[in-house]
Amino acid sequence: MHLIRNSLDYAAWDKRRALAKALKPIYQAINA
Repeated sequence: MHLIRNSLDYAAWDKRRALAKALKPIYQAINA
């Protein structure tokens, strides 16, 4: 969860939603 949060810190506010949506399956795959 912290990795996602740290990644979002580098994204512009208008890009955060799209970035979070893109990162979610990546982190789920790592955690699986």
